[in-house]
Order: sequence, then C-alpha cells, then structure tokens
Amino acid sequence: IATEDGSLVSTAGTRGGAISVDGGSVSLGGHLDASATGGRKAGGTITVAAEGLLSLAGETVATGALGEGGTVTYEAGRIIENSDGLTDVRGLTHGGRIAVDGGAQVGTSGTYLADGLYGRGGRIDITGQDVRLLSTALSASGRIEGGLVRIGGAFQGGKTPDTSKSYHDSFLGRWDDLAPISSASQTFVNDATTINVTSSGGQGGTAVIWSDDMTTFLGGVDARGARGGGAVEISSADLLRKAELDKVNVGNGNLLLDPKDLVIGEEASVQAWSYRGVLGIGYELSIPLDANDSLGTTVSLNAACDRLAVGASGDQGSGNTATNIGAVYLF
Repeated sequence: IATEDGSLVSTAGTRGGAISVDGGSVSLGGHLDASATGGRKAGGTITVAAEGLLSLAGETVATGALGEGGTVTYEAGRIIENSDGLTDVRGLTHGGRIAVDGGAQVGTSGTYLADGLYGRGGRIDITGQDVRLLSTALSASGRIEGGLVRIGGAFQGGKTPDTSKSYHDSFLGRWDDLAPISSASQTFVNDATTINVTSSGGQGGTAVIWSDDMTTFLGGVDARGARGGGAVEISSADLLRKAELDKVNVGNGNLLLDPKDLVIGEEASVQAWSYRGVLGIGYELSIPLDANDSLGTTVSLNAACDRLAVGASGDQGSGNTATNIGAVYLF
C-alpha cells in the first residue's frame, strides 16, 4: 500500500510481507515497512537495488514483534546515507539480517539495528570498495548471545581458517550459514561510530573491521557478555593505518590485530589528525564530478544550518545522461 506520506507497508501470512525497490538511481526518504505485527511472528523481507546511486535518508523496518527480525538488503553502484537513515530488523526472539553492498563506495551516518530482545543478536554486513562509517550506529546485541557485524569483509578477508587457533570458534566456528561478503579496498571508521554486539545473558558477539589495502579505525566496539567476552578483529591484508583501542571492549574475549605490518608504541601514533588527510582528498564531496561541472557556483544554507544546497551549473545529470543541464547537490 503506497500512501501520501511516503510510506510503503507490506504484511502477509505468518510473517511480515515483502517489498522490492529497483531502479537506475534510488532515493529513499520515506518509510518502508515489512514488519510482523499482531499475531504474526517473523519480520519480512525488503530489497532495494540501484544500478547507480542509492541515497538513504528514511526508515526501512522489518521487525518481528513476536518472533525474529526480518531481512533488509541494499545493493547499488554507490550508497550514501545521512544521519536520518534507519534500518531496523530487531526481533522479540532473534535479531534479523542486514546486508549492504555499495559497489564502488559506501558512506553512511545511519543507524542499523539487529538486536534480539530475548534470543541472539542478528547480523549486519556493510561493504563496498571504499567504506566510510561516519557517526554510524550499529547494534546486534542479544540476551542469549551477541550477534555478528562485519565491516569491509569477512574474518581475515575470508582466507581459509586455521581451526587449530584458540580463537577460531569465537570468530568463525559458532557462526553457521555465513553469507558471502566482498572485501573493501579501504575501510574508515570515525571516532563517533559505535558497534554493539553485547550479550546480557550469554557470550558477546563478533565484530570484524577489514580491508584489503588500508584500514583506519577510530570508533568504539562493545563485545562484552555476561557469560564470556566476544571477539573483535581490526585488520587489513596490508596497512592498518591506525587502530584506536581505548573504546574497544571484549571483556575476557579476543582482540585480533593482524595486518601485514604492525608497530606498537609511540612511533605508531599520528598527531594532529586532519579528516581531509585521513579520509582522502575528494571525500568531502563524495560525488562524481567531471571537468567544468562548476560545483559551487551557487550555495544556499537553511536557517537551521543542517541543509546545504550546492549548485553545479555544468553537471551532466544523473549518470551523465544529458549535456550541461545542471544539478543541485543536497548535503
């Protein structure tokens, strides 16, 4: 049912319904809901796919009021999400699953919830060639057991596991039916990002922050459990540029730092961090610009100072499908 307030709601049978959105470029600023309510048990399924840009700024919900949470999948050539974005697959029993694959780039300040109130935490995967978490909140906590969060790739990049290691079960052995996830080239997690895989009654969950080329981690992870700590990997196949550990808590669990090279001590510290230097030149725009697009010829800021419109008079339009038609980018 599509309504005038920008919502799309689907429920059916013994679980929430199914919603599918597909397009060349997709912008979600409303409310998608495939939750299970009343006598229904498990949350439903929501799939959003875009060949080009997927812009997220609304609510996508597939909760389970009397059972486990549902499944939400985002797939696109590139994904950007502001702080209004919410993806919720929480369940009364177990948390659901969220899978995000942004192709060339994922830049998100959204909130992702996959908590299990009385059961296990759910699973959250976020990946793309270039992954940037900026004040992102991710939670997959559970009473029986914390859930699984993977940012930028699988444990140790998906290489064949060494089952003789004491930490194998905590990182991999206990997780059956693991969905495939591609590896990011670069992964950046800022200092306001939080990852919660705690368990109030059992073992803490698992969090993996990975890249093939360069990982920068400044955020926080809580993997504590009432009956045992969880497992956190912060690593890269090549360069672990920086790993702030003061906000990483695994209780009595496992913390793995396993890059190609590792330096411990003052020589590894970096003073006077500049976000432009850390994130990389060009990140501030995070939009595909061509020569002579003239970005910034007009600028307008609203009274609340939380919306900035920037004009580009020579822009070729979405997907470069026209000539000098102009565009406005909203931040």
